[in-house]
Amino acid sequence: MTDEWARPSSLRAGKEFFDYAIEHGLMDKVVMEGLGRGGYYSLRFAQTYPKHIGALLLDNPLVDINELRRNVDWWNDVTTKWSQDSLPPPGSAENAACNISILVDNKIPVLLLSGGADTIVPYERNGKIIKDTYRRWDMPLKSVVRSHSGHHPLGIGNPYPIAEFIYKCLYGQHNLRPIRVACIGDSMTEGVGTDDFSTQSYPAQLQTLPGREYVVGNFGVSCATMLRNGTDAGRPFGYIIHTAMRNVIDFNPDIVIIALEVNDCKSYNWENFNSEFTADYQSLVDTLSMLPALPEIYLVIEPYMQETPQTLSWGFENKGYYEQMCERINTTAIDNHMSVISLTDVFKGEEAHVYAPNDHPNPRGTMLMARAIKAHLLKRP
Repeated sequence: MTDEWARPSSLRAGKEFFDYAIEHGLMDKVVMEGLGRGGYYSLRFAQTYPKHIGALLLDNPLVDINELRRNVDWWNDVTTKWSQDSLPPPGSAENAACNISILVDNKIPVLLLSGGADTIVPYERNGKIIKDTYRRWDMPLKSVVRSHSGHHPLGIGNPYPIAEFIYKCLYGQHNLRPIRVACIGDSMTEGVGTDDFSTQSYPAQLQTLPGREYVVGNFGVSCATMLRNGTDAGRPFGYIIHTAMRNVIDFNPDIVIIALEVNDCKSYNWENFNSEFTADYQSLVDTLSMLPALPEIYLVIEPYMQETPQTLSWGFENKGYYEQMCERINTTAIDNHMSVISLTDVFKGEEAHVYAPNDHPNPRGTMLMARAIKAHLLKRP
């Protein structure tokens, strides 16, 4: 039926099969899995019979039927199939893209898998419609964008996150635990310029996010680098090989905030290893994306260290390295369809009031960082 483009008779046929299954003792709610055009059928079935849907598992789904107009043969097939029901081609009322609100109103959880490089069913014009609508209304959705993947292959390497999502949806557990937010970073995240990391660091101040209950974990490590081979005073400090990374994995966050790059632009790190930065960043993103909770990941560009004799002695001698690094973070975000939270100007006009004697953000500085990050999280899609 996925080749029928969700014409009404195909939806009725699906409902007849569903009713038959119920008569023979199966559950009265189902998880519908839809791949590509099958995703479109699953969406329209859920929009037509929402009370019978426990969750949707969609992989590279066609969401906007008008995408098919780009190919004459595809659209002719749509027109032919719908004419068999004596109907014109589907308009807005029958277009899945125009009816996502039905899924939201019925609180249907969605697991959305997408190929970031899909040219057949582009994510930005299809899957992202679902993601943006669900985020706007704070509805249950897990989204994974396979950064360089096209329309095929489908799925993800580890099936456990998918199985866990389905189980929790069917047994009403997807919304039970607080939202876990993991803040990955360096000394700015850890709170080195404050007197009390547990109350004055920026992650501690994020704990006050309104809405659903949040648990924010501070996984900042002073001197840490995004570069696997990054060092401080000759000591290895690559975050991905630090014990903090294991702690993040065990935390199994729903949201990850990565503010980890300033130490990479120290002269001795950038001059020796800058060619590895993008690959190391992608490796961290890939590892986090496949955690069981399938977290939403935000990339933060930290403010550059103020120029003082102390910071110069630490290796912050060339702001041009920082600017190169910012460009690469933005490219990584584009490749992975992730949001960037830029804190480059977060201290503008406050420079005299936001630094501790150790040249790190003081409680006022961390408050400004938390406020900017919090504003971005609350306005997301």
